[in-house]
Amino acid sequence: MANHVNLAATLRRDSVLSNAVQQEPQSQSVLVDITPTVAGAGRTVLNFALVIDNSGSMGDVDRSGQRKLDGVKSAAAAIVDGLQPEDYACVVVFSDDAYVVFPSQPVSKKDQLKAVIKQIQLDGGTQMALGMKQAMEQVRQNQAPGRTSRMVLLTDGETADADECPALATECANLGIPITPFGIGAEWNQALLDDVGTRSGGKAAEYVEAADKVAAAFQAEMQNMTGTVIDNAELSLREIPKGAAIVRMFKVLPQLVLVSDADLTEKSEKRYSMRLGQMAQNETVQVLYELAIPPKPAGRFRIGQLELAYDVPQLGLVRQSARSDVVVNYVNDRALVIDNPRVVNIGQVANTQRLVLEAMDGKKDPKTLRLNPNVTQQLPQATRKLLEGFAAGQELNEADKKKLTGDLRKTQRLSQ
Repeated sequence: MANHVNLAATLRRDSVLSNAVQQEPQSQSVLVDITPTVAGAGRTVLNFALVIDNSGSMGDVDRSGQRKLDGVKSAAAAIVDGLQPEDYACVVVFSDDAYVVFPSQPVSKKDQLKAVIKQIQLDGGTQMALGMKQAMEQVRQNQAPGRTSRMVLLTDGETADADECPALATECANLGIPITPFGIGAEWNQALLDDVGTRSGGKAAEYVEAADKVAAAFQAEMQNMTGTVIDNAELSLREIPKGAAIVRMFKVLPQLVLVSDADLTEKSEKRYSMRLGQMAQNETVQVLYELAIPPKPAGRFRIGQLELAYDVPQLGLVRQSARSDVVVNYVNDRALVIDNPRVVNIGQVANTQRLVLEAMDGKKDPKTLRLNPNVTQQLPQATRKLLEGFAAGQELNEADKKKLTGDLRKTQRLSQ
Protein backbone atom coordinates (compact mmCIF):
# COMPACT_ATOMS: atom_id res chain seq x y z
CA MET A 1 0.00 0.00 0.00
CA ALA A 2 2.96 2.31 -0.54
CA ASN A 3 0.95 4.57 -2.84
CA HIS A 4 -1.54 5.30 -0.03
CA VAL A 5 0.41 5.66 3.21
CA ASN A 6 3.82 5.15 4.79
CA LEU A 7 3.63 3.46 8.20
CA ALA A 8 6.86 3.40 10.20
CA ALA A 9 7.73 2.53 13.81
CA THR A 10 10.77 3.84 15.70
CA LEU A 11 11.73 2.35 19.06
CA ARG A 12 13.20 4.29 21.94
CA ARG A 13 15.66 1.40 22.25
CA ASP A 14 16.24 -1.02 19.38
CA SER A 15 17.94 -3.26 21.94
CA VAL A 16 17.03 -3.99 25.55
CA LEU A 17 18.60 -6.22 28.17
CA SER A 18 17.96 -9.94 28.10
CA ASN A 19 16.73 -11.86 31.13
CA ALA A 20 20.29 -12.95 31.77
CA VAL A 21 20.93 -9.35 32.89
CA GLN A 22 17.48 -7.91 33.69
CA GLN A 23 14.73 -10.06 35.16
CA GLU A 24 12.16 -7.28 35.61
CA PRO A 25 9.89 -5.77 32.90
CA GLN A 26 11.54 -2.90 31.02
CA SER A 27 10.10 0.32 29.65
CA GLN A 28 9.93 0.75 25.90
CA SER A 29 8.47 3.47 23.68
CA VAL A 30 7.23 3.08 20.13
CA LEU A 31 6.85 6.19 17.98
CA VAL A 32 4.59 5.64 14.97
CA ASP A 33 4.85 7.93 11.93
CA ILE A 34 2.00 7.78 9.42
CA THR A 35 2.30 9.83 6.22
CA PRO A 36 -0.35 9.68 3.47
CA THR A 37 1.13 9.46 -0.03
CA VAL A 38 -1.91 9.03 -2.23
CA ALA A 39 -0.77 9.11 -5.85
CA GLY A 40 -2.32 11.90 -7.89
CA ALA A 41 -4.23 13.36 -4.96
CA GLY A 42 -5.92 16.68 -5.66
CA ARG A 43 -8.21 18.91 -3.67
CA THR A 44 -10.73 17.01 -1.57
CA VAL A 45 -14.45 17.57 -2.17
CA LEU A 46 -16.00 18.69 1.12
CA ASN A 47 -19.24 17.84 2.85
CA PHE A 48 -19.18 19.84 6.05
CA ALA A 49 -21.24 21.66 8.61
CA LEU A 50 -20.31 24.94 10.25
CA VAL A 51 -21.92 24.99 13.70
CA ILE A 52 -21.93 28.41 15.39
CA ASP A 53 -22.85 29.39 18.94
CA ASN A 54 -25.10 32.47 18.70
CA SER A 55 -26.00 32.67 22.38
CA GLY A 56 -26.15 36.04 24.10
CA SER A 57 -22.58 35.90 25.41
CA MET A 58 -21.29 35.84 21.81
CA GLY A 59 -22.29 39.52 21.75
CA ASP A 60 -19.60 40.43 24.28
CA VAL A 61 -16.80 42.68 23.05
CA ASP A 62 -13.43 41.04 23.72
CA ARG A 63 -9.88 42.37 23.87
CA SER A 64 -9.77 42.67 20.06
CA GLY A 65 -12.43 45.39 20.29
CA GLN A 66 -15.15 43.53 18.41
CA ARG A 67 -18.03 41.29 19.32
CA LYS A 68 -17.16 37.61 19.25
CA LEU A 69 -20.05 36.78 16.91
CA ASP A 70 -18.97 39.47 14.44
CA GLY A 71 -15.48 37.98 14.27
CA VAL A 72 -16.90 34.51 13.71
CA LYS A 73 -19.23 35.70 10.94
CA SER A 74 -16.39 37.46 9.14
CA ALA A 75 -14.21 34.36 9.41
CA ALA A 76 -17.04 32.11 8.19
CA ALA A 77 -17.63 34.35 5.17
CA ALA A 78 -13.93 34.10 4.33
CA ILE A 79 -14.20 30.29 4.40
CA VAL A 80 -16.98 30.48 1.81
CA ASP A 81 -14.61 32.21 -0.62
CA GLY A 82 -12.42 29.10 -0.57
CA LEU A 83 -15.23 26.67 -1.38
CA GLN A 84 -15.83 25.12 -4.80
CA PRO A 85 -19.22 24.56 -6.49
CA GLU A 86 -18.98 20.80 -5.94
CA ASP A 87 -18.52 21.21 -2.17
CA TYR A 88 -21.49 20.64 0.11
CA ALA A 89 -21.92 22.97 3.08
CA CYS A 90 -24.49 23.77 5.72
CA VAL A 91 -24.67 26.29 8.56
CA VAL A 92 -26.31 25.57 11.91
CA VAL A 93 -26.66 27.99 14.82
CA PHE A 94 -27.46 27.08 18.40
CA SER A 95 -28.55 28.96 21.51
CA ASP A 96 -31.64 27.87 23.49
CA ASP A 97 -32.56 25.97 20.35
CA ALA A 98 -30.80 25.05 17.12
CA TYR A 99 -31.64 26.14 13.59
CA VAL A 100 -30.41 25.12 10.17
CA VAL A 101 -29.95 28.53 8.57
CA PHE A 102 -28.41 27.08 5.39
CA PRO A 103 -29.34 23.45 4.59
CA SER A 104 -26.66 21.13 3.22
CA GLN A 105 -26.31 21.71 -0.52
CA PRO A 106 -23.70 22.34 -3.22
CA VAL A 107 -22.08 25.75 -2.86
CA SER A 108 -23.15 27.13 -6.22
CA LYS A 109 -24.13 30.60 -4.94
CA LYS A 110 -21.50 31.90 -2.54
CA ASP A 111 -23.17 35.30 -2.16
CA GLN A 112 -26.33 33.61 -0.91
CA LEU A 113 -24.41 31.61 1.70
CA LYS A 114 -22.46 34.68 2.85
CA ALA A 115 -25.69 36.65 3.15
CA VAL A 116 -27.17 33.95 5.39
CA ILE A 117 -24.06 34.04 7.62
CA LYS A 118 -24.21 37.84 7.81
CA GLN A 119 -27.82 37.71 9.04
CA ILE A 120 -27.07 35.48 12.05
CA GLN A 121 -28.28 37.24 15.18
CA LEU A 122 -27.73 36.79 18.91
CA ASP A 123 -30.20 34.69 20.88
CA GLY A 124 -30.51 33.23 24.38
CA GLY A 125 -28.67 30.46 26.24
CA THR A 126 -26.53 27.54 25.03
CA GLN A 127 -27.69 24.08 23.93
CA MET A 128 -24.72 22.72 21.99
CA ALA A 129 -26.02 19.15 21.65
CA LEU A 130 -29.01 20.46 19.71
CA GLY A 131 -26.67 22.14 17.25
CA MET A 132 -24.51 19.03 16.93
CA LYS A 133 -27.53 16.84 16.23
CA GLN A 134 -28.91 19.14 13.54
CA ALA A 135 -25.50 19.38 11.88
CA MET A 136 -24.94 15.62 11.98
CA GLU A 137 -28.25 14.99 10.23
CA GLN A 138 -27.43 17.57 7.55
CA VAL A 139 -23.99 16.14 6.81
CA ARG A 140 -25.10 12.51 6.70
CA GLN A 141 -27.68 13.35 4.00
CA ASN A 142 -24.93 14.10 1.49
CA GLN A 143 -22.25 11.60 2.40
CA ALA A 144 -20.97 9.86 -0.70
CA PRO A 145 -17.80 8.20 -2.02
CA GLY A 146 -15.23 10.82 -2.91
CA ARG A 147 -16.47 13.38 -0.36
CA THR A 148 -14.88 14.13 3.00
CA SER A 149 -17.28 14.88 5.84
CA ARG A 150 -16.48 17.16 8.76
CA MET A 151 -18.19 19.24 11.43
CA VAL A 152 -16.57 22.52 12.53
CA LEU A 153 -17.97 23.68 15.86
CA LEU A 154 -17.39 26.99 17.66
CA THR A 155 -18.65 28.06 21.08
CA ASP A 156 -17.71 30.51 23.84
CA GLY A 157 -19.30 29.06 26.96
CA GLU A 158 -20.77 26.24 28.99
CA THR A 159 -23.72 24.33 27.54
CA ALA A 160 -26.82 23.25 29.43
CA ASP A 161 -26.98 19.89 27.61
CA ALA A 162 -23.38 18.79 28.17
CA ASP A 163 -24.45 15.26 29.17
CA GLU A 164 -25.81 14.62 25.68
CA CYS A 165 -22.75 15.74 23.74
CA PRO A 166 -20.43 12.71 24.20
CA ALA A 167 -23.01 10.25 22.83
CA LEU A 168 -23.55 12.48 19.80
CA ALA A 169 -19.79 12.65 19.26
CA THR A 170 -19.62 8.84 19.30
CA GLU A 171 -22.47 8.71 16.79
CA CYS A 172 -20.56 11.13 14.56
CA ALA A 173 -17.50 8.87 14.81
CA ASN A 174 -19.54 5.87 13.71
CA LEU A 175 -20.88 7.86 10.76
CA GLY A 176 -17.42 9.08 9.74
CA ILE A 177 -18.06 12.74 10.65
CA PRO A 178 -15.14 13.94 12.79
CA ILE A 179 -15.62 17.16 14.74
CA THR A 180 -13.15 20.03 15.03
CA PRO A 181 -14.15 22.15 18.06
CA PHE A 182 -13.02 25.73 18.63
CA GLY A 183 -13.43 27.55 21.95
CA ILE A 184 -13.34 31.34 21.79
CA GLY A 185 -12.50 33.32 24.92
CA ALA A 186 -11.94 31.72 28.30
CA GLU A 187 -15.32 30.48 29.60
CA TRP A 188 -15.93 27.32 27.53
CA ASN A 189 -15.67 23.81 28.91
CA GLN A 190 -12.22 22.49 27.92
CA ALA A 191 -12.84 18.91 29.07
CA LEU A 192 -16.14 18.67 27.20
CA LEU A 193 -14.89 20.09 23.90
CA ASP A 194 -11.75 17.95 24.06
CA ASP A 195 -13.91 14.88 24.58
CA VAL A 196 -16.30 15.81 21.77
CA GLY A 197 -13.42 16.28 19.34
CA THR A 198 -11.36 13.22 20.16
CA ARG A 199 -14.33 10.92 20.70
CA SER A 200 -15.63 11.80 17.22
CA GLY A 201 -12.31 10.95 15.59
CA GLY A 202 -11.51 14.63 15.14
CA LYS A 203 -9.31 16.92 17.23
CA ALA A 204 -9.13 18.14 20.78
CA ALA A 205 -10.43 21.68 21.21
CA GLU A 206 -8.43 24.56 19.81
CA TYR A 207 -8.23 27.74 21.87
CA VAL A 208 -9.05 30.98 20.03
CA GLU A 209 -8.08 33.92 22.22
CA ALA A 210 -10.33 36.56 20.65
CA ALA A 211 -12.53 37.42 17.67
CA ASP A 212 -9.62 38.69 15.58
CA LYS A 213 -7.98 35.24 15.74
CA VAL A 214 -10.95 33.26 14.41
CA ALA A 215 -10.20 33.86 10.73
CA ALA A 216 -6.70 32.38 10.95
CA ALA A 217 -7.98 29.35 12.88
CA PHE A 218 -10.77 28.73 10.36
CA GLN A 219 -8.47 29.15 7.37
CA ALA A 220 -6.00 26.63 8.79
CA GLU A 221 -8.84 24.16 9.29
CA MET A 222 -10.11 24.75 5.75
CA GLN A 223 -6.65 24.03 4.36
CA ASN A 224 -6.54 20.82 6.37
CA MET A 225 -10.00 19.75 5.18
CA THR A 226 -9.32 20.33 1.51
CA GLY A 227 -6.02 18.44 1.79
CA THR A 228 -7.62 15.34 3.32
CA VAL A 229 -6.82 12.14 1.41
CA ILE A 230 -7.23 9.47 4.12
CA ASP A 231 -10.53 9.05 5.95
CA ASN A 232 -11.81 6.90 8.83
CA ALA A 233 -8.28 5.92 9.82
CA GLU A 234 -7.94 3.55 12.75
CA LEU A 235 -4.61 2.49 14.24
CA SER A 236 -4.23 -0.76 16.15
CA LEU A 237 -1.36 -2.20 18.14
CA ARG A 238 -2.19 -5.87 18.17
CA GLU A 239 -0.70 -9.26 19.00
CA ILE A 240 0.84 -7.84 22.17
CA PRO A 241 2.80 -10.69 23.82
CA LYS A 242 1.91 -12.15 27.20
CA GLY A 243 3.43 -10.13 30.00
CA ALA A 244 3.56 -6.88 28.00
CA ALA A 245 1.36 -3.91 28.87
CA ILE A 246 0.57 -0.50 27.42
CA VAL A 247 1.24 2.15 30.05
CA ARG A 248 0.20 5.25 28.07
CA MET A 249 -0.67 6.33 24.56
CA PHE A 250 -0.35 9.81 23.06
CA LYS A 251 -1.50 11.25 19.79
CA VAL A 252 1.49 13.47 19.04
CA LEU A 253 0.78 15.06 15.66
CA PRO A 254 -1.12 17.07 14.57
CA GLN A 255 -2.03 17.72 18.23
CA LEU A 256 -0.40 16.38 21.37
CA VAL A 257 -3.07 14.72 23.52
CA LEU A 258 -3.08 11.84 25.98
CA VAL A 259 -5.28 9.06 24.62
CA SER A 260 -8.15 8.12 26.92
CA ASP A 261 -10.49 5.15 26.79
CA ALA A 262 -12.95 7.36 24.87
CA ASP A 263 -10.48 7.51 21.99
CA LEU A 264 -10.30 3.72 21.75
CA THR A 265 -12.57 1.66 19.55
CA GLU A 266 -11.23 -1.56 21.05
CA LYS A 267 -9.27 -2.39 24.18
CA SER A 268 -8.34 -5.93 25.07
CA GLU A 269 -5.42 -7.89 26.47
CA LYS A 270 -3.81 -8.23 23.03
CA ARG A 271 -5.15 -5.31 21.00
CA TYR A 272 -5.58 -1.55 21.38
CA SER A 273 -7.31 0.37 18.59
CA MET A 274 -7.81 4.13 18.34
CA ARG A 275 -9.52 6.45 15.89
CA LEU A 276 -7.26 8.78 13.95
CA GLY A 277 -9.97 10.09 11.62
CA GLN A 278 -8.79 12.08 8.63
CA MET A 279 -5.27 12.78 7.33
CA ALA A 280 -4.00 15.34 4.86
CA GLN A 281 -1.62 14.54 2.03
CA ASN A 282 2.05 14.50 3.09
CA GLU A 283 1.18 15.62 6.65
CA THR A 284 2.62 13.20 9.19
CA VAL A 285 0.40 11.90 11.96
CA GLN A 286 2.27 10.57 15.01
CA VAL A 287 1.30 8.27 17.86
CA LEU A 288 3.50 7.39 20.83
CA TYR A 289 3.03 4.18 22.79
CA GLU A 290 4.72 3.73 26.17
CA LEU A 291 4.95 0.07 27.11
CA ALA A 292 6.30 -2.30 29.71
CA ILE A 293 7.77 -5.35 28.00
CA PRO A 294 8.51 -8.71 29.67
CA PRO A 295 11.95 -10.27 30.21
CA LYS A 296 13.17 -12.50 27.36
CA PRO A 297 16.32 -14.44 26.50
CA ALA A 298 18.81 -12.95 24.03
CA GLY A 299 17.35 -12.74 20.51
CA ARG A 300 14.87 -10.86 18.33
CA PHE A 301 11.26 -10.80 19.45
CA ARG A 302 8.13 -9.17 18.10
CA ILE A 303 6.38 -7.09 20.74
CA GLY A 304 3.39 -6.24 18.58
CA GLN A 305 2.12 -5.46 15.13
CA LEU A 306 0.84 -2.09 13.98
CA GLU A 307 -2.14 -2.10 11.66
CA LEU A 308 -3.67 0.96 10.02
CA ALA A 309 -7.13 0.59 8.47
CA TYR A 310 -8.37 3.49 6.35
CA ASP A 311 -10.45 4.73 3.42
CA VAL A 312 -9.24 6.70 0.38
CA PRO A 313 -12.29 8.77 -0.65
CA GLN A 314 -10.78 10.22 -3.84
CA LEU A 315 -10.16 6.70 -5.17
CA GLY A 316 -13.39 5.22 -3.85
CA LEU A 317 -11.45 2.74 -1.68
CA VAL A 318 -12.67 1.53 1.71
CA ARG A 319 -10.96 -0.39 4.51
CA GLN A 320 -7.51 -0.57 3.05
CA SER A 321 -4.75 -1.62 5.44
CA ALA A 322 -1.04 -1.24 6.12
CA ARG A 323 0.95 -3.26 8.67
CA SER A 324 4.32 -3.04 10.35
CA ASP A 325 5.88 -5.43 12.88
CA VAL A 326 7.44 -3.98 16.03
CA VAL A 327 10.58 -6.00 16.78
CA VAL A 328 13.11 -5.54 19.59
CA ASN A 329 16.53 -7.13 20.22
CA TYR A 330 17.19 -8.62 23.65
CA VAL A 331 20.94 -8.47 24.32
CA ASN A 332 23.37 -9.36 27.10
CA ASP A 333 25.62 -6.33 26.60
CA ARG A 334 24.52 -3.09 28.33
CA ALA A 335 26.63 -1.05 25.89
CA LEU A 336 24.22 -2.02 23.10
CA VAL A 337 21.23 -0.44 24.88
CA ILE A 338 21.10 3.04 23.33
CA ASP A 339 18.27 5.60 23.44
CA ASN A 340 16.94 7.19 20.26
CA PRO A 341 17.14 10.98 20.95
CA ARG A 342 14.10 11.82 18.83
CA VAL A 343 11.83 9.35 20.61
CA VAL A 344 13.19 10.44 24.00
CA ASN A 345 12.54 14.10 23.21
CA ILE A 346 8.98 13.51 22.09
CA GLY A 347 8.36 11.39 25.18
CA GLN A 348 9.67 14.19 27.39
CA VAL A 349 7.38 16.71 25.71
CA ALA A 350 4.37 14.41 25.96
CA ASN A 351 4.86 13.61 29.64
CA THR A 352 5.57 17.23 30.55
CA GLN A 353 2.24 18.15 29.02
CA ARG A 354 0.53 15.30 30.88
CA LEU A 355 1.95 16.32 34.26
CA VAL A 356 1.17 20.02 33.78
CA LEU A 357 -2.43 19.24 32.82
CA GLU A 358 -2.78 17.00 35.86
CA ALA A 359 -1.52 19.87 38.03
CA MET A 360 -3.98 22.29 36.45
CA ASP A 361 -6.79 19.79 37.15
CA GLY A 362 -5.76 19.65 40.81
CA LYS A 363 -4.51 16.05 40.60
CA LYS A 364 -0.93 17.08 41.33
CA ASP A 365 0.80 19.80 43.33
CA PRO A 366 2.26 22.30 40.81
CA LYS A 367 5.26 22.83 43.08
CA THR A 368 6.30 19.21 42.50
CA LEU A 369 6.68 19.80 38.75
CA ARG A 370 10.22 19.37 37.49
CA LEU A 371 10.34 21.29 34.23
CA ASN A 372 12.65 19.80 31.62
CA PRO A 373 14.58 22.59 29.84
CA ASN A 374 14.52 20.52 26.64
CA VAL A 375 10.76 21.02 26.72
CA THR A 376 10.32 24.52 28.11
CA GLN A 377 12.79 26.07 25.67
CA GLN A 378 10.47 25.01 22.85
CA LEU A 379 7.62 27.11 24.22
CA PRO A 380 6.93 30.74 23.30
CA GLN A 381 8.51 33.06 25.85
CA ALA A 382 5.20 34.29 27.29
CA THR A 383 3.97 30.72 27.71
CA ARG A 384 7.23 29.64 29.29
CA LYS A 385 6.84 32.39 31.89
CA LEU A 386 3.27 31.24 32.58
CA LEU A 387 4.46 27.68 33.11
CA GLU A 388 7.39 28.67 35.31
CA GLY A 389 5.14 30.89 37.42
CA PHE A 390 2.59 28.08 37.78
CA ALA A 391 5.31 25.66 38.91
CA ALA A 392 6.39 28.28 41.49
CA GLY A 393 2.89 28.38 42.97
CA GLN A 394 1.19 31.21 41.05
CA GLU A 395 -2.49 30.63 40.25
CA LEU A 396 -3.69 30.67 36.65
CA ASN A 397 -6.92 32.23 35.45
CA GLU A 398 -9.06 30.42 32.86
CA ALA A 399 -7.53 32.30 29.91
CA ASP A 400 -4.01 31.42 31.09
CA LYS A 401 -4.96 27.76 31.50
CA LYS A 402 -6.36 27.55 27.99
CA LYS A 403 -3.39 29.34 26.49
CA LEU A 404 -0.96 27.06 28.30
CA THR A 405 -2.88 23.95 27.25
CA GLY A 406 -3.03 25.12 23.65
CA ASP A 407 0.68 25.89 23.45
CA LEU A 408 1.65 22.61 25.09
CA ARG A 409 -0.35 20.80 22.44
CA LYS A 410 1.71 22.53 19.76
CA THR A 411 5.10 22.08 21.44
CA GLN A 412 5.91 18.87 19.61
CA ARG A 413 5.80 20.73 16.28
CA LEU A 414 8.96 22.52 17.40
CA SER A 415 10.60 19.35 18.64
CA GLN A 416 10.89 17.74 15.23
